Amino acid sequence: MSRESLEKELQQKYLQLQLYKHQFNAYVEEKNKVDDRVSELRMTIGALEKLGGVSKGDEIWSSLGSSAFVMSGIKDTENVLINVGAGVVVKNTRERSLEILQSRLGELSEVNKSLAAEILKYGEEIGRLEPDVRRLAQKL
Repeated sequence: MSRESLEKELQQKYLQLQLYKHQFNAYVEEKNKVDDRVSELRMTIGALEKLGGVSKGDEIWSSLGSSAFVMSGIKDTENVLINVGAGVVVKNTRERSLEILQSRLGELSEVNKSLAAEILKYGEEIGRLEPDVRRLAQKL
């Protein structure tokens, strides 16, 4: 193989490797975001389930966001406000809200599986290409 063809092949494989690494990192980043959302949903589902054991008038710590909490009294344990998308919040029963959140959790779990498969695929391609790139670079 001529030096020119080796350089061309190295350049192509190196470019492909960089593209795969970029895609791999993008999928990892997206999966991390989905993992965070899954954790948040699981915590919310757990809190809604526990709300069933709380009585009207009980006091609890309510989150204000950014790890700040305030003591508040429970006035209604059967209805909650839930974001249904596009910034729209609606009042639903606790049970219906649980169904909605569990459905979202199921959807995110499917997304997570797809992302994990893509990460695996690109990881394998990177593992296949890196030795080729090293081998070609050594030949030059």
